[in-house]
Order: sequence, then structure tokens, then C-alpha cells
Amino acid sequence: MDKGKIYTMLKECALLTPVERAYLAKKLMELIIEEIENKQVFVGTHDKSIHITKKDAARLLSVCPSTIDNAARAGKLKRHYVGKSVRFERDQVLALRSDKIYWS
Repeated sequence: MDKGKIYTMLKECALLTPVERAYLAKKLMELIIEEIENKQVFVGTHDKSIHITKKDAARLLSVCPSTIDNAARAGKLKRHYVGKSVRFERDQVLALRSDKIYWS
């Protein structure tokens, strides 16, 4: 999104009534909270075992998601289940990056 588009949007927000701005702020907070819960993002914690999705793990390593599946099957990554979703420890994923034997 370019700066001009952002400026135009901010100008339009200035034209809203206080009630409309409050409603918009409430909806925005709800969306942010929902996104945090869906992504399993731990805000304000110093927990080193942050869990990420297979898709995020693949992006982190610049590989396709099936490569992450292969690494998990090979025992290089431990799967963590959150309901029906699979998550991986970010530190383990990053450790694969330096594992020259696995990637060769």
C-alpha cells in the first residue's frame, strides 16, 4: 500500500463521527485479537518454544511445505498438534537451516 493511499484513508477517517470511530476501533481490535489467536502468536512472552505453522516454517527456510513434512517424517522436526492443526517449534525449524547433512 502506497503512502498516498494511506493518507487518503486517514483523511476519510477524520470525517467519521466519534461514534463511527469508536465502532471502527472496536472492530479493528476484534480483528487483531482474532489474528493473534489464529496465528498462535504469543505477545509479550519470552517463551523460546514459539510454535509456527507448516506454511510459516516453509517460508522461513525458503522451501515448499512438503519439505517440512519430509523433515517431520525423518524425525528432524517434532510435530505439535493444536486441535487438528500442526505446529512446529521455531527454534527447531531454524536449526534445520544449519543442518548441512539434511539439505544435501
